[in-house]
Amino acid sequence: MDKKITKNSFLDLSILIPYLILSAVGLLMVFSATVPYQINRGLSPYRLAISQGVFIIISFVALIIIYRVKLRIIKNEIFIMNMHITNYKFGNINNSNETRVRKLLLHRKEIKKMNYKIALLKGDGIGPEIVDEAVKVLNKIGEKFGHKFEYTQGYLGGESIDKYGIPYSEETAKICKESDSILLGSVGGPKWDNVDPDKRPEKGLLAIRKDLGVYTNLRPAVLFKQLKSASPLKDEIIGEGLDVMIVRELTGGIYFGPREYSDEKAVDTLPYTKGEIERIAKKAFEIAKLRGKKITSVDKHNVLDTSKLWRKTVNELAKDYPEVEVSHMYVDNAAMQLIANPRQFDVILTDNMFGDILSDEASMLTGSLGMLPSASLGDGKVGLYEPSHGSAPDIAGQNIANPIATILSAAMMLRYAFNLTKEANAIEKAIEEVLEDGFRTVDIYTDGMKKVGTAEMGTEIANRI
Repeated sequence: MDKKITKNSFLDLSILIPYLILSAVGLLMVFSATVPYQINRGLSPYRLAISQGVFIIISFVALIIIYRVKLRIIKNEIFIMNMHITNYKFGNINNSNETRVRKLLLHRKEIKKMNYKIALLKGDGIGPEIVDEAVKVLNKIGEKFGHKFEYTQGYLGGESIDKYGIPYSEETAKICKESDSILLGSVGGPKWDNVDPDKRPEKGLLAIRKDLGVYTNLRPAVLFKQLKSASPLKDEIIGEGLDVMIVRELTGGIYFGPREYSDEKAVDTLPYTKGEIERIAKKAFEIAKLRGKKITSVDKHNVLDTSKLWRKTVNELAKDYPEVEVSHMYVDNAAMQLIANPRQFDVILTDNMFGDILSDEASMLTGSLGMLPSASLGDGKVGLYEPSHGSAPDIAGQNIANPIATILSAAMMLRYAFNLTKEANAIEKAIEEVLEDGFRTVDIYTDGMKKVGTAEMGTEIANRI
């Protein structure tokens, strides 16, 4: 793919500004140190300082010229176009033209950073609509920051059942594993209510998580100040805002345990191993170190043996993280405290089922389920990024769904999968500006605001990047 690279990709102000400052300071030092020597010789006291200043100006002009050089990326290699290189005077007739294309030698990791393969699993219901808006925003990021996002379509859930007869196919698995990351819409809907229980759309979601080994689900519940009025909680409870990170175990527990069913009896089991608990707890501790250094581990220790092992394992691991404050809370109390006093929480660590319930509850504190992104991560390179809400088939195709959760999920992908913090911040800032300007989808609309549809909201966000 032949692609222009924006100059912003190579401009590092953290280097340029200190360079200019140090050059100015160095020039003053040269002047002050050489004035007596020059006067004693009967020469101008400014002579050496001026000569050094000329060299600085020449170097700065060279920097400007280099900065303005036209670059292209061709088949993942970067070239300088129309570069002037003086011929070697002892050369021969085989000398190249002085003005020619030259390959820019970069480490392959630097080249790879500019190009990312993303698997798109648009899913069911409103999934295609909201994923399209996230792609719109990602393309704007690529245009501004000099990245190339390559998208490959896969199928998951109901759309996969319609195409392959199963909710998660080998074809989609191959696409996902060959990608750098995955952006997912939502799956499920009444259309597939009568299919075999083992082939329901939701089984595809469980299967892909298991297949990719993404055992950590991050669900940040952040209340934008512009949406305080949309939160069902009173101002005195919300205070200055809400910022809770729910760390949910994703590939174990009751959703994956042995089960049996008959018309007379049904059994679900809740198994966890010590290793499964340790690995999710480590993720939570590492995240807590970067936030408020506080973890609330949620379980049902008074009833469930699984929770007894969970609490014991968390307490053992806490010894390795003395800087992190650890507390424990029963899940029923945690559900109540999220309403009564949500600001007491920083990082909530919990199992698969409890995390599923608590994260949906937390999302409503932010004003709408349509505002809550999520990231599913493991030890491998491929993560799964999706909104926390469902497929909402009742509003599919009506251009009224809120795409912000999916767009925020794309921002999480940039931050966690590609280490593009600046780009992720740009998306989040654009969303804040759109909300500040009063644009609202129907789920977060209040009187006096500007009601917009799915596509319009995506466009407004993209235009502010």
